[in-house]
Amino acid sequence: MKKKIKKQSLIRYVILLLISLIPTVITSFTFYKINFNSDSESIAKTLEMIGRRQVSTIIEWKEEFFYDLNTLAHVDCFINLEKDDISKVLEYVKFNKPVFREIYVIDKNGNFIYGYINNKKEFINSFVVRNALGGVEKISDVFKSDGKLYFDVGTPIFKEEEIVGAICARIDLMYLSILMKAIEKDDGIESFIVSKDGIFLTESRYYPDAIGNLKIDIQKIKTSIDFSKTIPYKDYRGKDVYGCYFDINDTGWILLVQKDADEVKNSNKNILDIGKYTAIFQIIGLAALKKLKDENLIDNSILDVIEKQYKDEKKADK
Repeated sequence: MKKKIKKQSLIRYVILLLISLIPTVITSFTFYKINFNSDSESIAKTLEMIGRRQVSTIIEWKEEFFYDLNTLAHVDCFINLEKDDISKVLEYVKFNKPVFREIYVIDKNGNFIYGYINNKKEFINSFVVRNALGGVEKISDVFKSDGKLYFDVGTPIFKEEEIVGAICARIDLMYLSILMKAIEKDDGIESFIVSKDGIFLTESRYYPDAIGNLKIDIQKIKTSIDFSKTIPYKDYRGKDVYGCYFDINDTGWILLVQKDADEVKNSNKNILDIGKYTAIFQIIGLAALKKLKDENLIDNSILDVIEKQYKDEKKADK
């Protein structure tokens, strides 16, 4: 008889324990899911906002080269292709703006007025020079020369309405990494630029020699982001990240802005911890209650009141 009563008492406590734990577990998981989804959407919006601001700065940086070249193209000595005066002006410009690795001035027949380059024929027939002599300013793809990365920009020189030549500049891409460091303010967010082929054009926070060497599958990343900005994808380290991308007009460059998914998970871990510790305290409380009853250290009427109140609280939580 005593064994039967003891067994019934044990079952009673197991049922009470389950009634206690199930709502706690469900509530904790639900809050975790809601908060996780909310954080994912918030991060996507934050990355979008940061990226748009950075794109604006990068475009301004690029457009400044065209502004400088157009300003020079309107100076009399350039319009008249006066070699000595052009040399004096450009030496001053290059000294004060080291981002210009070299500047070239060419007449409409392809003769060099200023600047030296080994393969003149190849340069004259390049995309940038041909367009500049045709009256259109352009920017080239990034290329490697003497172990460093550069790109060319060019603009026409007009005399009245006639094209008399072109002015082109070779830009050291190192200065793009310097710009990215200046505008990348959040330690938890990484921004970098890759070419249309996925080659790193700016520094990586995790790979010191990434520029010109590290390549990512940019089309796969674009597809993942286009599918959903709130679902993580694998980055170049094999880490899950949230991210967004931006095509930078007329360059073929792509800006990627990303944040590690682990940081989001860790920020929500506290919710699960609270649920876990609450469940542990409930188990300990019920175990202590059973111990008190088994050793007759608490009156049954008091125990019944406690259990009834406990059940009522759980029903109210539901």
